[in-house]
Amino acid sequence: MVQKCFYINFEPDVIAQRLTGFYGYCFFIRGKNKGIIMKLGFVVIYVEDVQEILNFYQQAFDLKVRMEYKEHDSLLYGELETEGAILGIASHIMGKDSLKGDYQKLSINNLPFGQTMVFVTNEVHQKWDDAVKAGAVAISAPHEKPWGQTVAYLRDTAGTLIEICTPMGG
Repeated sequence: MVQKCFYINFEPDVIAQRLTGFYGYCFFIRGKNKGIIMKLGFVVIYVEDVQEILNFYQQAFDLKVRMEYKEHDSLLYGELETEGAILGIASHIMGKDSLKGDYQKLSINNLPFGQTMVFVTNEVHQKWDDAVKAGAVAISAPHEKPWGQTVAYLRDTAGTLIEICTPMGG
């Protein structure tokens, strides 16, 4: 029988402090005698209007702005606090600079990308209503899956595909 051992360490996030000026803690999963396996730290969405999308996530999901970065009175980047990875909202200006060229941009007018940002909550119906009131485009209203999980799908005002669901087994 093969047995896998993992350790979870709670360590200061010094890199995030250097990058953002904010100090926090991160969970690292370590394999026995193997060091850090992997940690999802950020999800970044590149958008036309950073302030609009920050406002959407604040209204729809009660997320708090963690930091903002401006140049010449233009908001180029913002971060939202979640219980997991940091949600970053970056302007297309930053996207082109970071990625050293152009890329396929999100658009509410096009089909969604084949990826989903998932928010887990016990309040799926309430968060669904809040998101729709904040301007989200409804895809699939809250419904129960055969395994007992309640899920719903929508798109934010920039076009990001979002799933709102209860915890597995909840």
